Amino acid sequence: QNPHKILLEDLKLSKGDSLLDLGCGTGFLTIPASKIVDRKGVVYAVDNNSKYLDKLRRRVTELGLENVRIINSDAASLNGIKDCSVSKAVMMLSLHHFSYRERALQEAYSKIAENGVLLINEPIKQRTLGHGTDYREMLSIAESIGFKLETLVVKSFTWKALLRK
Repeated sequence: QNPHKILLEDLKLSKGDSLLDLGCGTGFLTIPASKIVDRKGVVYAVDNNSKYLDKLRRRVTELGLENVRIINSDAASLNGIKDCSVSKAVMMLSLHHFSYRERALQEAYSKIAENGVLLINEPIKQRTLGHGTDYREMLSIAESIGFKLETLVVKSFTWKALLRK
């Protein structure tokens, strides 16, 4: 998938935005997002895999990106980020890796500012693969927390939802 399409078309990320990248890995979205939000914006890159974050840290340093805040944390416990402080959040192929999915969605909700959005892009859970999430279950949880579904795209192997606070 093209990170610029995800950030610009799906998330409508723009200069000055603050983005919470949950399960950022080595920076597939973090790096291009940093360039889009520019100096006036900030990207919070959250992952609990130290090896991935070390690789991301090196890339951020090499590229001279000063607006990336790397946070070694579980998505279910985002203590280093103020409540209602980010305009947009993304879970790109990461929600199915989280041990506490409901808690991760609650944490995302608490960090997103009023009228902000969360984009979830996930593989569909299938008996044969066992990898992924059931979008109906995840959307039900998200809506019970307070998110409102704006768009949902379900394909053969993936689903994508834009949720608004």
